[in-house]
Parts: sequence; structure tokens; C-alpha cells
Amino acid sequence: MINFINSIPTSIYIFASLGVIILGIILGYTRKITVFRNYQDVAKVFMLVLIPCGLLIILKYGQIPALQENKGTFQWFLGILEVLMLIWIFITTYKDNGNIFATILAFVTKIPLGIIFVFYLINLIGSGGRFSSGGRKSRTESAIVLMLLAPIFYALVRDRKWSSKPDQNE
Repeated sequence: MINFINSIPTSIYIFASLGVIILGIILGYTRKITVFRNYQDVAKVFMLVLIPCGLLIILKYGQIPALQENKGTFQWFLGILEVLMLIWIFITTYKDNGNIFATILAFVTKIPLGIIFVFYLINLIGSGGRFSSGGRKSRTESAIVLMLLAPIFYALVRDRKWSSKPDQNE
């Protein structure tokens, strides 16, 4: 009984967060808010996850002595880069929506969706357990989640063009 009472706030936070994300998806789908401006905006959110993954792989497996000696400085650089990326994404989201509440809702929708998508994409592409049954099951689950998320991303993109140059989108 006590464990159940202690777990109530955690589950409330999880359900409230899911509710906010679902509300953002619904309002983005009906074009009440702009979650993603175009595919470049989607790429920025993906880079929010891929930049630290790539840089940490370089730090761990790279044979660069300067990086190995200055891990703390490199991690600070990575943190500052992530904060700047988040600020850039927030500013472009505000320019698209114009309203701070719509901006916060779109931001809270786009960041978790992007993180989930990229993590499942990395899991699908990753080579861990490639020939074992566990690896096949993990890749299958990742493929299913990605197939479910891809149409959501497509629906949340306002301008479905690949380039900012008008002559390249025909």
C-alpha cells in the first residue's frame, strides 16, 4: 500500500507528460500550432541527439591525444553546444508560432518525439547482437516504432519541402 502511494506522483507525471505530447500532436496535426516548420527543422531536432552521440563516440574511440587529455573541457563544450542548439530550436519555434504557450507546447512535443525517433533509429542501425535472436527482436521493435512515428512526423511538418531555395522543390 505504501509503495503504491509513493508511486502515484511518478505515474501522474508520466501520464501528464504523455497527455501534453498527445495534445501537441493533435494541435500540430490540425495546424493550430506549428511543431516543425520544414524538414530542416526536423533535422535540427535530430541533430540535438546525434551531435552528442557522435562526439562521445569520437571521445571514446578516437585516437586523438588532445581529446583524451581534456575530457572535462570537451564535455563542457558538448554541454554548451547542446544548450545553444536548444536555444536555436526554441527561437525558431517561437518565430513559427508567435505565442509563448503554443511555442512551449510545440517545443515540448518536438523534442521528445525527436529523441525517441533518433534513439530507435540508432537501435535499428546499430550492430549490437546482429545475429542473435535478441538483436533481431530489438531491430524489429525499432522498425515498428519508426514506422509508427514517421507518419506523425510527416503530419507535423508545416511546409513539406526539402530545401529553402524555391527552385529546388519542384
